Order: sequence, then structure tokens, then C-alpha cells
Amino acid sequence: MVEGWADTVDAHRARQRRRISEAALELVAERGMAQVSMAELARRAGVSRPTLYRYFHDVESALIAWVGDEIDRVVGELAVRLAATEDPVAALRTLVEVHVDAFVDARYRLGMETLRHEAVSPALRTEVERHVDGVRSILGDVLDRGVARGVFGPHARDPLVREVVLGALGGLRGALLEGRGDRAEAVELVYTLLVKALRT
Repeated sequence: MVEGWADTVDAHRARQRRRISEAALELVAERGMAQVSMAELARRAGVSRPTLYRYFHDVESALIAWVGDEIDRVVGELAVRLAATEDPVAALRTLVEVHVDAFVDARYRLGMETLRHEAVSPALRTEVERHVDGVRSILGDVLDRGVARGVFGPHARDPLVREVVLGALGGLRGALLEGRGDRAEAVELVYTLLVKALRT
């Protein structure tokens, strides 16, 4: 009974935290970080100020929470889908697909556009780097498996190759955020280029 109640409370807190962080994203997108007060954030999120301060000490911390949640969602989805994928080539395509799906998602686009127009603090930069580190680790595993199975050349184990792949995904993100290219075209183009390069 007590355990079930604790789960309910935790779920409620997670929903409130998410509602506040999404409200912060909307307000910062509309006005800019410097123009958003905690009182306005509380009103937009539909919570009292004491409740707001139980979760976040300022608007930026709420925005950082939104970024962290998006990172966890993308990396988590990637890990789940790759766990069911034995073939390293198919895993590489999945990695590209998951990222493209995030890049074309309206909420993600709003978040990235907002961050591009705000001064990125060290804390926010750290949160974004956490995403890159998570993907770098997953990518390294995919490439190592590909080399072990003989479907990728031995050069695929070079740490610089990981950075090149991450750079390709980063360039793709910029293009899609600017509305250049669609999902299917982006997936096929980047996947084909990467596979060709990794197999040689």
C-alpha cells in the first residue's frame, strides 16, 4: 500500500517537474531568458511559487531540466532499439533514424532554436555534452561490433571516426532545423555515406 502510494507521488512530481520545464521552454522561446520571471513561470505552469521553488531555483535550471529530459529520452530510445538489433549495419541506421526523428520533432526544434538564441551557460553546455558522451559510447559499441564481425573496416575503431560520425549528425541537425531536407531523405543520405565510409 505504502509502496504504491510512493509510486503515485513520484509520478505526480515527475509530471509537475516536466510541466514546469516545458513552460520554461515556451516562455524563453517567446521572450528570451532575461525577460522571464519565476512568477511568470509559475503562472504558465499552473503551480504556486512555493511549489515552483521546490523544483527549480531559477528559470535557467528549469530549462536545463528540459534539455536533460530530452537527452534521456533520445539516448534511452536509442539504447532500447539497439538492444534488439544484432546487425551493426542495421544498428548504425537505427542510430541515424533516432537522431533524425528527434531533429524533426516540433518540441525538439523549438528547444534547439531557443538554445541557439540564448547565451549558453556552463551548466547548459555540460548537459548538452552529456548527450554527446552517451551517443559517443553507444556509437563506439556499434563500430566495434561492426569491425569484429568484419562488416566495417578496422579504421572504424579509431576514436576520430566516432567524432566524424558525430559531426555528420551535428551537421544534419543544423540542416533539418533550418528546414533543409525531409526525414526520409536525411536518413538515407547520411546512412549511405556512413556505411560506405566505414566499409572501406
